[in-house]
Amino acid sequence: MLNANTLPYRTLWHQAWRLIPVALGVAIATTVLVGALLIGDSLRSSLKARSDLQLNGVESVYLGSRFIQYDTAKAVSADMIPAIVLQGSLSVKSAKGEEE
Repeated sequence: MLNANTLPYRTLWHQAWRLIPVALGVAIATTVLVGALLIGDSLRSSLKARSDLQLNGVESVYLGSRFIQYDTAKAVSADMIPAIVLQGSLSVKSAKGEEE
């Protein structure tokens, strides 16, 4: 007999063949999104650690066309260490005359 108490259960039983694939799709999509978030967070932290290692404690940089004086750098911050960083490359010729 159909009444207010049994109607939801009978409807659920009747529509189960439609609801199961939807529930599986939601479960798979949730798993993929959570996995992507975890991998993204892990990747972000490993890239941050690598960049911090390469920077070796450098927190800020002045990139200008002119040098600044030591006193000016110390006036900005007592922790500031002025430095000149140049880019370069090195090539060495082996005994056979080939560049390495």
